[in-house]
Amino acid sequence: MTEVTIDPIVTKLAQMNLELSPEVHYRWGTVFSRLEGISLDEAIRVKFDLVKQIEPVLQKMLLEHEQVLFVSKGDLQFKKTVMVLTNLRLLCVDASRKGEPRQPNWAIYYSQIDELKSTVFRHPKFCLKDGMKLSFNDFPKHDRQTLHNVFQDAARRFQEEGLDPEVSQSRENLCGNCFEIVSKQTYECDVCGATFWTPFEFGVRSFLFPPWLSFILRPSRFAYFDLVCYAVVVFSILLSEPKGNPALASGCPESILVRK
Repeated sequence: MTEVTIDPIVTKLAQMNLELSPEVHYRWGTVFSRLEGISLDEAIRVKFDLVKQIEPVLQKMLLEHEQVLFVSKGDLQFKKTVMVLTNLRLLCVDASRKGEPRQPNWAIYYSQIDELKSTVFRHPKFCLKDGMKLSFNDFPKHDRQTLHNVFQDAARRFQEEGLDPEVSQSRENLCGNCFEIVSKQTYECDVCGATFWTPFEFGVRSFLFPPWLSFILRPSRFAYFDLVCYAVVVFSILLSEPKGNPALASGCPESILVRK
């Protein structure tokens, strides 16, 4: 894999007065893989701003000797998500439209990824061992090829080391408080004791007030849209003649872990 050398990157960042924390081990040549072309300064600053925003989370999330190889942002299941490739795993950090980190967060070891494909529109799609597929839409064009190269190299090295960590599911939930793994069907962190909403609790609250789930799990613009739709439905029912006993309910995906 062709990699930009370190010296030009360090020099360029210094010239632009951009500095990242020394507590996080970055592979500069793949995190900042572009050092030529039109609007170079703007491209570097955009990537720097993205990395800088999630750096506090990375400092808590990364394991000992874990190195950050790649950082980018796309849409995963209609939610902005920052994708981080390390030498051990793929990390998914839920984010706002500006890239500010939020919950939930996930981790996927390379041993749990069967392959990385491209969608019809050439966006990355990870196929996991348990059958789940993660497609990242609205993914930066320049990052697509870099992602494939970095993933193939990291996955190969991971396999050569003979690593195969024990997991409860391919995409492991991470505690929003201490960022340790919270096993499947578990709603309390064994490390810090943080508790999370269960599907039953989601279901009951969503039955009483359907838009509540959207405000917990979805971006605000979608949540307010759901609220308006709910209000329209309720007023339509109240203003119409009784023709039955309508009920509204919505469920919650079990794989989404949100702290109370």
